[in-house]
Amino acid sequence: MLLSFDYNSETADKIVSGLELMAASQEISASCAQLVVASRVKADSNSENLSNLSKSSKSVLEETGKIIATTKQCSKLIEENVINDFSKLSLHQAKRLEMECQVKVLELENHLDKERLRLASIRRAHYHLSESLCNDENNSIH
Repeated sequence: MLLSFDYNSETADKIVSGLELMAASQEISASCAQLVVASRVKADSNSENLSNLSKSSKSVLEETGKIIATTKQCSKLIEENVINDFSKLSLHQAKRLEMECQVKVLELENHLDKERLRLASIRRAHYHLSESLCNDENNSIH
């Protein structure tokens, strides 16, 4: 049983790493898109550099999409391969495992709530920062 539990823990860690990879890929895509939009505002619309940047951005978006799709497929395969054979557990072992699992679920839910609040706070700060930068740019233009 301990071997199975260790395997499940390792698998969960790998799945979390996949989620981190997907989040990083999405962040790269978003940053790339922001760069192109900012460049379009500042650059001449017929600029060769802008055209090259747009092509490169499209390639980055396609590749990060492939990374995300592959990561999702791998995570799904890992989840499908996790074997949860509880038939050999005693009543006491099953109850203990159930309680440990419930504690873990509550910890994760609590952590998720905290991270959602943190994300909202970061987004608010980012919004206010970009708003103040836009105001500063507008004031310097006039």
